[in-house]
Amino acid sequence: MNVLDYDSIPMGYDPFDLFYWEYRMGIWHSLILLESDPAFETFILFNNRYFLKQILSYPDYCRKNNQFFLRLCADNWPILNYWFINDETTLPDIADQEIYVSKDSFELDKATLESGSEKGSRKPDFHSVLKKHSAMFHLTDSGPRKGDYVSLSFTVISQRLKNRKYIVLNVRTPLGNASYPGRLAAKVLVNGAVHHSADIAEWNESQQIVLSLVDKSRDIEIQVLIVSLKDCEPWSWGKAGTVIIERISFI
Repeated sequence: MNVLDYDSIPMGYDPFDLFYWEYRMGIWHSLILLESDPAFETFILFNNRYFLKQILSYPDYCRKNNQFFLRLCADNWPILNYWFINDETTLPDIADQEIYVSKDSFELDKATLESGSEKGSRKPDFHSVLKKHSAMFHLTDSGPRKGDYVSLSFTVISQRLKNRKYIVLNVRTPLGNASYPGRLAAKVLVNGAVHHSADIAEWNESQQIVLSLVDKSRDIEIQVLIVSLKDCEPWSWGKAGTVIIERISFI
């Protein structure tokens, strides 16, 4: 036996409310066809039959491709056409599809993200977005403490290093404000050793960090992190220290 109760209704709607509005909308649609709605106690001052005829007379290919609605959006609110109909695709998804991805790009879907502190056992909160070929992460604390960090780590297996000379990381930190140095630094570690380190206040463009492949016989552990250099002021420094890994490629 199926039981209908408040908890089983999606979004917690009351079943009696649902019944009322379904009934009300059904009646309203009928009144539209009759060109009369007693809620306004007046005759509808436009030709419904003409609109219905125009909509229903569209050929099948127009209906399947949603051309009627797309044209309405284009004429009245064009930005709506950047979203798909009955689809969860977002603008970043569309932008990602337009970016050329080389077959030599490294996949980040198996990378791991973790936070910690160089000064203790703290595990500060962080925000991250991990995609197939790119990633973004930052601390969420407005005023990170000295030593707090969040890092992205991945392993490049030795088989992928054959016939390769370099690994190129395109890394960007958007802040770039020379007036506030000494708060946060972005680092790249290779097998635990610091290969690159830069104050995020000093650069905001994409940097190509090149790793020369000397020993190709063993796997390479790469870690990209953002770390607090001091006890920062509560000025949203966590989010300001956003690190964006745009692409990782083999050459």
